Amino acid sequence: MSNKPLAVYRLFLRSIRTAFKGDAFMLTSAKQEVRARFQSAAGVTEPKEIEKLCAEGRDAAQFLTQYVVQAKLNDRGNFAMIVEPHHTDTVAEEAALRPDKPL
Repeated sequence: MSNKPLAVYRLFLRSIRTAFKGDAFMLTSAKQEVRARFQSAAGVTEPKEIEKLCAEGRDAAQFLTQYVVQAKLNDRGNFAMIVEPHHTDTVAEEAALRPDKPL
């Protein structure tokens, strides 16, 4: 795992492209938010703090990739989700870890 902010920033951009593919508004908004967060932390020089921020960034990028599912309007006027294999694996893991909680 890289503790280089630029590597984490690029990981974020890839996660954003994956999570919000085809949604121009969310792509732009997410990129602006990530850029603003990284710029606000640009003055951080303490190695432990940089490590902490990079770990948080990697976790957030992973969350986007694994948990965000887009719903798209279909021809019947309903929203439908396109669930990909990495989403179902995550749900199955969650159910296995907490069988007492319904999904």
